[in-house]
Amino acid sequence: MKESNEEAQYAADEKNRTDEEIGQATIGKFTQVKSLNQKLADDAYSNRVHFEGELRDTKTYLAWNEARQEEIHRKSESLLENQCYSNQLFVRSLKQGQEALDVIALLKQDLQGYIASGSEFDLAQVSKNEVKTVVDKLRGYSNIIHASEVQAFLQLADDSDSEDDEEEVEEEERSAPGRRRGTLPEQLVQVLDDLEERVEESLSNLEANQIEAAWQLAQWLSSSEAEVQHLQQEHERKALYADRCQT
Repeated sequence: MKESNEEAQYAADEKNRTDEEIGQATIGKFTQVKSLNQKLADDAYSNRVHFEGELRDTKTYLAWNEARQEEIHRKSESLLENQCYSNQLFVRSLKQGQEALDVIALLKQDLQGYIASGSEFDLAQVSKNEVKTVVDKLRGYSNIIHASEVQAFLQLADDSDSEDDEEEVEEEERSAPGRRRGTLPEQLVQVLDDLEERVEESLSNLEANQIEAAWQLAQWLSSSEAEVQHLQQEHERKALYADRCQT
């Protein structure tokens, strides 16, 4: 009986030891599984946080991309509209400039007739309405012809009304360096020559400025078109990436 009890106890102890080993091994395996699952969960969480950040940044970029394209489109329309208006003003200024040159040419032609014939010319003999008509024509191109230049024309007309004798006039001309010399028609022609030079210079500058403005606009449009094309390509690529991040 005693031996039987001892054998049963021994068997029970062996079984208990074996069960403990098996239990420890099982616990070790489950611990490994838990650690692995925890690592996978941590990795999945980090991955999710990463793609949530990527998705947020990508959506922010897409919004900026769309706003930038709209800004370029809006600015292009505004610049083209301004350029169209500028072209209209340019053509109008060219027309006015040519008309001013035509008026000056007619006035010079009339004066050259007096100079060529050697006949006397006195603005005092011309009616005030005729003088006013000439001045009004010149003043009609005030954007091209300065008021001071029109005043120079009027000053000669006023001087012609004075009755200073020839010696006093000659003395005044000698004592005033830079004063226009010659007969009254010749002095008027000089004034008109100055006006003509001023108009031609103004038209030349106008053309140069218009060409430069058009060239700069063309360069900006070309650069903007290239930027828009790049933005559209990036928008398509980023939109696809955003879908993948969302998934």
